[in-house]
Amino acid sequence: MGGSNQMIFIITALFVGQGDILGQGSAAVPLLIVGVFALSAMLASFAGALQGYSLGFAAPDQSVAPLIFATTATLLGGVPLSGGRGNPLGIAAGVLSLAFVTEAIPILHSAEYVNSLVPALLLLIVVLVDAPYVLRWWKVLKARRGSRPGLRGADPGAAAPAAD
Repeated sequence: MGGSNQMIFIITALFVGQGDILGQGSAAVPLLIVGVFALSAMLASFAGALQGYSLGFAAPDQSVAPLIFATTATLLGGVPLSGGRGNPLGIAAGVLSLAFVTEAIPILHSAEYVNSLVPALLLLIVVLVDAPYVLRWWKVLKARRGSRPGLRGADPGAAAPAAD
């Protein structure tokens, strides 16, 4: 078979669906149908390219807000900050709860800065609770403050030591 005949045979076999590799039992496809399919494929690819150009633009105000949202949601969902594995259902629950909170703030007619402040406070709380050794550090800090004279435990009415 020649190149042109082979192409028509492949298009015929694929279009009709009942011809085998040798071409026995396949029907000829009119050139108009092949042209219509080729034109529709070309127009579909052109439309896809135009849509890609219209959607593929760079916004000048890129921020880290989606990254902060994702981090907060995963930490709320139970993924440990110190490493390890999380549960996909927990992550989905974290995403839904954080999305609920961020969508509820404008509904409550709060100030605009509250919409950024609440997720930031949630992230801070989750990090402080989940961070390793934070509780131990807090206890050590409280113990140091309590043991220093003059800060706590000292009698404010007591006389100051005399200077020599």
